[in-house]
Amino acid sequence: MLYSDPNRQAPSDPLYTSDETTFAHDCTGSRIQGAYQQYLMDPASSSLRTLWKNWIASQSVGVTWDAIFEDNANDVLYLPTLPCNYSAGSWLAAAQELNSAQAPTPIIYSGLRIDDEKELNVSPNVIGGLQEGCYSSRDEPKAIKYWALIENNEIAMAQQGKMFLLLWGRHGRREQRGRQPAIYLQFISTDIRSGIDRSVGVVRDAFALPRHAGNASRRSGPTRPDPERHQRSEAD
Repeated sequence: MLYSDPNRQAPSDPLYTSDETTFAHDCTGSRIQGAYQQYLMDPASSSLRTLWKNWIASQSVGVTWDAIFEDNANDVLYLPTLPCNYSAGSWLAAAQELNSAQAPTPIIYSGLRIDDEKELNVSPNVIGGLQEGCYSSRDEPKAIKYWALIENNEIAMAQQGKMFLLLWGRHGRREQRGRQPAIYLQFISTDIRSGIDRSVGVVRDAFALPRHAGNASRRSGPTRPDPERHQRSEAD
């Protein structure tokens, strides 16, 4: 799976150009900069759609990707201001068109925590979505509400025949005690209780290995589905 982020670009990123129409702007006409010196891009821009498509093609010479990963899809969170005349519905529609413009290239988007994010599934070349922080929160009151959202997303994605990817952050050895099997159990039990086809679920963890464990230990452990069968992104 190849990482890409057509929705946020910094000066060193491949879709950053001098074409001002590819950037989102506030009502003063200024670009909107978020974290990591990245600017919010405009998914309604036909130039951005072409840039992304051409970049994917340039990275696909001699390579068959299982999917292109799209970071920050339909995402305007954590920004100092919103684009001028922003509406959630119009931004979502533009995000859908951005993905559809890449057809037949398969897309997996991030951001299932966002309201209406599953509406991105209407694009025929979208094959799945990613949820971060799954079943691993230490804040129990918040976790109960958030876990219900995760479960509902896991079930809904399966019902729509889309892949549901789980990704949680790195934990130290003390933090991970008992947590790794609990997370897997929650993921699998949600599948079983809901009659989900487990072939549409993918788990990616970042748990630390024991101090004495090396590559042999990792190889001898239980296998997990890996969406990166053909190539691994340098971003990993």
